[in-house]
Amino acid sequence: MDKRKHRRWILTATILASSMGMMDGTVVNIALPALQATMGATIADVQWVVEAYTLFLAALMLTGGALGDRLGRKRIFLIGIVVFTAGCRGGAHGAGQPRDHQRDVSRR
Repeated sequence: MDKRKHRRWILTATILASSMGMMDGTVVNIALPALQATMGATIADVQWVVEAYTLFLAALMLTGGALGDRLGRKRIFLIGIVVFTAGCRGGAHGAGQPRDHQRDVSRR
C-alpha cells in the first residue's frame, strides 16, 4: 500500500472513531430526560450523570494513550473500538428490558 493511501485510511479511522465518541456523548444527553422521568431524578442528579460520564471518558482516554504508547497504538485502538461497540450493544439491548423497580412504579 502506498504511503498516500495509508494516510487516508488512518485519517478515515480517526474520523470514524472520533464520531463514535461524539455520538455516544450525544446519546447520553438525549437520554437524560428519560432518566430523569424514570428515576425521579432532579436536574442536579442528571448533571452528575453527565459529569460522571465525562470523567470516566477522560480517564479511559489517558489510560488508552499510555497503553497505546506501550503496547502499540493500532492494537489499543482496535481493542477500544471493540469494547466501545460491545458496551453500546449491551446498553441498547438492556434498554428495552423493564427493571423490577419500573414494573412496581407502573403498577401503582
